[in-house]
Amino acid sequence: MLSIGSPSDPPLFEVSAPMADPRGPDTLEGVARVYFAHRSTRVILASLIPLVGVRIWLGAWRPWDAGIALITTAAWPFFEWIFHIVIHLRPTRILGVTFDPLPSREHRLHHVDPTIVDHTLMPPHTLFLMAVASVVGFGLLLGPGLGVTAAICLHLGGLANGWTHLLTHTRYRPRSRFYRWVRRTHTLHHFKNEGYWFAFTGPFVDVLFGSHRDPTEVPTSPACTARSSAHAGPSVPSEEMVSGRRRIGAEKELSDEVDQLGA
Repeated sequence: MLSIGSPSDPPLFEVSAPMADPRGPDTLEGVARVYFAHRSTRVILASLIPLVGVRIWLGAWRPWDAGIALITTAAWPFFEWIFHIVIHLRPTRILGVTFDPLPSREHRLHHVDPTIVDHTLMPPHTLFLMAVASVVGFGLLLGPGLGVTAAICLHLGGLANGWTHLLTHTRYRPRSRFYRWVRRTHTLHHFKNEGYWFAFTGPFVDVLFGSHRDPTEVPTSPACTARSSAHAGPSVPSEEMVSGRRRIGAEKELSDEVDQLGA
């Protein structure tokens, strides 16, 4: 398990709701309506669309534009993995001030109730700051043309991350083998142990860095053990949830897939 706190520390949250709202959409079209109507997605698009226009206006395309696109695509899953670990870190007290950033607080609420879209997608304020930082930072580092190309790629990564994450928290049934892998591992992250399975668009990163494990060899975390809520029905130990012995709400669609994680 990656260290996101001392084993003796009490959990910062307790899971209290299912993976997906049983009343939510179960088609790609339905999920897309939710995704593109949300403020977080619109913040990304409001920054991305003008950036694309600016890049076209600047012109002067170079082979390095394609190189930056390739580098960003390869690096993005690793960035997601690191960011996900960081927002799982416990609040830190520095010089008498508690450091507990908004994305971390929102992410804990997401683990408490994964069905709430506002907590599933990144906070709009955070996305706005990341968009500004990408434009300014890449512009200073790479210059106007390549800097805008890099910022566009980062925005596209953000869209892919939000879409993938939201999709795992809906009743949409995975069709591709890759997406079944993404969904299984993220379900285990929520209902088996939040100290493993941090990846989103690239679950292979967990394999490379050791945060992917056989779920039968991973202890159920205290945060996942206490699961009782009106949303979820009676208290259900998370090992029952991921083994498929208990099927409630949207978990019915996931249980068989999680059973076969090691297959």
